[in-house]
Amino acid sequence: MIAPEEALFVARHAYRSIGKSALFAVLASITIMTLGTVAAAQATEEITVRKDLELPAGPLSQSIIAISTQFGVPIVAPDALVADKRATAVSGSLTIEQALARALADTGLKAIVADNGGIVITRQSNEPNTITLGTLVVTGEAPGPSTGTIGQLPAPFAGGQVATGQQLGVLGNRDRLDTPLSTTSITAELIENQQSTDYYQVIQNFPSLQATTTPNQGITNFQSRGIQVVRGSIGFNGTTNLFSDTQPSLVGIERVESFRGPSALFTGQTASFGSVAGGTINFVPKRAGEKDVNSVKVGFQSDAIGYTQFDFGRRFGHANEWGLRIGGELLGGDTQVDFGERQQRGFTLALDYNKDRLRAVLDVRYNEVEQEGHTREFFGAAGPTIPTSFDADTNNNQPWAFMDNDTLLGALRVEYDILPETTVFGVASGSIHNRTSLTGFPSNLQANGDFTTNVGDFRDDDNLNGNLEVGIRSKFDTGSVSHNAVAAVNYAMLEETFAFVGFNPAQAFQNNIFDPIVGPNPGIQTTEAVGPTTKSDYFGVTFVDTLGFLDDRLQVTAGLRYQEMRTRNFDAATGAETSESEGDKVSPGIGVLYKATEHISVYANYLEGLSNGGTAPLSAANANEQLGPIVSDSIEVGTKFNTGNIGVDVALFQISDITSGVDPLTNVFGEVGERRVRGLEISAFGELTKGLRLLSGVTFFDSEIIASDVAANVGQDGPGIPDHVFSLGLEYDVPALEGLTLTGGLRHQGEALVILGNDVEIPSWTTVDLGARYTFDKYTARFSVENVFDETYFNGSPFGELALGTPRTVLVSLTYDF
Repeated sequence: MIAPEEALFVARHAYRSIGKSALFAVLASITIMTLGTVAAAQATEEITVRKDLELPAGPLSQSIIAISTQFGVPIVAPDALVADKRATAVSGSLTIEQALARALADTGLKAIVADNGGIVITRQSNEPNTITLGTLVVTGEAPGPSTGTIGQLPAPFAGGQVATGQQLGVLGNRDRLDTPLSTTSITAELIENQQSTDYYQVIQNFPSLQATTTPNQGITNFQSRGIQVVRGSIGFNGTTNLFSDTQPSLVGIERVESFRGPSALFTGQTASFGSVAGGTINFVPKRAGEKDVNSVKVGFQSDAIGYTQFDFGRRFGHANEWGLRIGGELLGGDTQVDFGERQQRGFTLALDYNKDRLRAVLDVRYNEVEQEGHTREFFGAAGPTIPTSFDADTNNNQPWAFMDNDTLLGALRVEYDILPETTVFGVASGSIHNRTSLTGFPSNLQANGDFTTNVGDFRDDDNLNGNLEVGIRSKFDTGSVSHNAVAAVNYAMLEETFAFVGFNPAQAFQNNIFDPIVGPNPGIQTTEAVGPTTKSDYFGVTFVDTLGFLDDRLQVTAGLRYQEMRTRNFDAATGAETSESEGDKVSPGIGVLYKATEHISVYANYLEGLSNGGTAPLSAANANEQLGPIVSDSIEVGTKFNTGNIGVDVALFQISDITSGVDPLTNVFGEVGERRVRGLEISAFGELTKGLRLLSGVTFFDSEIIASDVAANVGQDGPGIPDHVFSLGLEYDVPALEGLTLTGGLRHQGEALVILGNDVEIPSWTTVDLGARYTFDKYTARFSVENVFDETYFNGSPFGELALGTPRTVLVSLTYDF
């Protein structure tokens, strides 16, 4: 359980986080000042302007927020009037009055236009159609132009579990039906109801994503569309290159957005080693809304983990132009696996300013995870089969093993509207990571449970990431053609100080997963590196334009990103430079979307990715040689449509990705092959009927090695990629007892090849989750059981790794909102 002295942790690290983030704030201020002084009158949109809307039926307050955001018109909607009311679906090319009239149908409410251009929601009566109001208080987040992103979160879709849109890097926010790409945005409501404290539970909602580690390992690895997602391509509010592969806490996170396919055009190349061809996820932080937030939660996770979280939000200032949102977490106790223990602590702060044409937000996050007796993935399996008859709570590591991580992240984002539909923006962000680990590396799992435990430890200190970006977004027309264009310049750097003692064969010992033994504790043997071991610099220039034809029914998104990357490696003991590489590439991208109706879109796209090729290991003949950037590409066609309160997305895709590694014949590190992943994705979400919500999907994979230095590998399936994945989530509000909701989930993954060179397969597996929640007064009690039948299973990876699945887990929490 959590020690009493940890009660001061949040306050202490809040002070530490804010102090370090001052450097980020100063750096960003200098960047934004270079934009110069601009002056232009911002025109207020007239009440007769029409917008294309596609809002499902749902909570009235959410529909009003969405309409206010779309039109940039403030709306007053007293909570006493709109609480517990549901809006009718709104679709078509409508004025704001028409949109509100449809949303308010059958609610007994109406919208009245004020003489200053604002709108107030009131009860239906025979009063005059206009009234005089003073300062209007905007419902929800303050609206702004469509070219901005701050304070303009896309509204939730029917059912509240996913959103109607997402942020696409430099492109900003895009509606789902106007996006020629595969995307899904999970809301805070679903994160809260699933009692998610880390990435793993959220990943299970996406059939195209597979976790290649579990929370008990203390690190975050997963693959998207069969391609491993590297840590640098995980986004924070649209900016990559900030997270390490530690477990990012979900405290203070409003959305988790999944983007499938190469992301170079929108987010740029990552400085981390590995491919970005499959896609990534983006964490969107919470902001203070017009309504105060006061929330405290206490919870329990089996085996004996207890945790406390808090979330507070306020707006202040003469016109509520300032907002403050803070959150924190203390978590600790024994995990579900043998001799495992986990401590997790975090603090988040978001300070925003929104007035007239200027919007700015400063985010600061601190996350610390200490994992004692953490599990490890198996490196390879000899077969001929994979054993699964052992207990699901078995730990394949050692009691003396540990992994400690901490991450400090700061980001300042500023937007200024020089014209009503033209916004200049700037982002300055940075992060610091520290990681130390002593661990057993299990390898070569046999059918009888035998495996080899290698021993190693490493230090990953002063891992620094920095990003600068400035750009402009603008919407304008040239004749009958509309444009939604963005131009941006960005710079990123990575500086890592990594020291690894390596594997000493004399310390390795034989083990068995059915009858594990404890080997001698070697202790930390790695000495700190004398200086940075890797320095990477990235520079990119982007231009993307979405051209609209036929009243925007036909949209063509085309763009180019010029990218340069330079990587240098240094000896940990001497600091001498050991290798260097640099390269540049123009990454094109094009997407075509046609809106057959207001409810149906069909699209196709071609995208390219660019990623760090990696450094040759010490065991290679060309040890420490740095490989240049690697190019990947993707083709996708699909359709998206809404039927009432249900959304359905279908996509066919093909990804070609170059792989790097050590050639087994020459022992030279380089480009060793190419893999091709084809697939079909189908997802459905929304509200089937009132009180019955759905989030489901299936992905079928066809992966193949199409080129390899080893001829025998050509034609084999790609390692770690299941042939199919199915996920299902359901929620049902029990009519007989108001406030009670029953929940259930299922995840099924098909067989997958373990590693190239043999036919050993990861067995298919299925897990079932069940739960319930009950809301009463200001409290919400939640109870759920994940992996109800305690299934023993493995997750694979493209690198031939086998990660033990999460055993049966009981989750209980009580939230108090006041």
